[in-house]
Amino acid sequence: MILQSSSNGDILPANCQRGGKLPYLYETIEGDRAREEASVPLPLGPGFSEDVLNRIARLEIHCTSATDPSEWCEFHAFDDDGIQISRKRISGY
Repeated sequence: MILQSSSNGDILPANCQRGGKLPYLYETIEGDRAREEASVPLPLGPGFSEDVLNRIARLEIHCTSATDPSEWCEFHAFDDDGIQISRKRISGY
């Protein structure tokens, strides 16, 4: 998958297409709670930009195993149409 970085630091998949499989889907959050979780700043959350926060309808959290030496969580933000608008990966679990 080719990724591109926006000017505000958000990581976006090229052409906003979702691709590749991640270790596992930890949680799916929708609505106001998705916006709340997506706004949590680094290092504990993705700290998405205001543009993403204004458009997010669903947040998916994908994680590696807590026993994985390179453990990480990845936050996928989707709009009302189900299109991935951004994603960020943070180290840790």
